[in-house]
Amino acid sequence: MIQHDTWKTIAAYSGRVWAIAGPLVGVLVGAYLTTRTQRKHWILDNRRSEFRKLLTTLTKAYSTIVNITSHPVRSGRQEEKCEQMRLLALNVIRDRIFIAPEIKEMGLLEKWDAAVRSFTNDHDYQSFATRFGVIADLVRGAAARLVE
Repeated sequence: MIQHDTWKTIAAYSGRVWAIAGPLVGVLVGAYLTTRTQRKHWILDNRRSEFRKLLTTLTKAYSTIVNITSHPVRSGRQEEKCEQMRLLALNVIRDRIFIAPEIKEMGLLEKWDAAVRSFTNDHDYQSFATRFGVIADLVRGAAARLVE
């Protein structure tokens, strides 16, 4: 059986050890929680930035393609610009890192390519506007879910 004096010694020693170790443990736990929170915010900021870049690029490509195609006579340079914008949009869709799963789930690559190719063939502005609206709404919806 442990003597009463032994318990007092253990308690005094434990108190001194905790006085030194307690703040260290607190700092380590605080640093871990801070790092974890900062990482979550960093990922969220990158996802938000990628959605913004995606929507901006798709909108710019859509506007450029519609603007150039609305001219009855187009130069080879204008046709090339339309193709560059289509490819730029496809590249931006493909190279998103943080939102790749959402892009794949939405089928954005296929939807965009189909919309542009269809418009290139039939020049149906209303159909292209509708398809672009669906794509833009999908992107906005996915981005809005980040804030929820």
